[in-house]
Amino acid sequence: MTTPAMLICYDGSDTAKEAIERTAQLHPSAEVAVLSVWQPMQAFVMSWGLMAGDLGHMDSESRKAAQQLVAEGATIARAAGLEPTPYVAEAPYSVGRTILDWARVNEVKLIVIGATGHSAFADAMSGSVANAVVHHATAPVLLVRLPERATTHHHEAEQVPATAAH
Repeated sequence: MTTPAMLICYDGSDTAKEAIERTAQLHPSAEVAVLSVWQPMQAFVMSWGLMAGDLGHMDSESRKAAQQLVAEGATIARAAGLEPTPYVAEAPYSVGRTILDWARVNEVKLIVIGATGHSAFADAMSGSVANAVVHHATAPVLLVRLPERATTHHHEAEQVPATAAH
């Protein structure tokens, strides 16, 4: 079985659900990979410079939660008219890097990911997953925002006075 050329990153957020809907609008009936990434607690704890004992049980629960999450994403994609194949990936380091590596290894042609809705400054400071994917992907990236967020930006832009060029 070959991996679908389009990857939808799914974390259960409203923007991830919107990403599925937008993909279905742009590419009806497309075969898509729906990917959920989980991070082992050991990697998370070590990233904060803390020592940890046996976190195997917590990792097992995290893996199960990711499997349930990706099943939810695949169900939403199927209901939207897509042909999804669910995948779960373990992030031994950052979630963004794991998505990028997964997309590269599986020769993904388009990555679809939801934007968090933060400002560019907040995304840069927080090191958001979407920010990492957009800036480091070798494949094109479709960054999806919630309609309300896009509308807010649109109205803010309308309030800026325009000057005609002569």
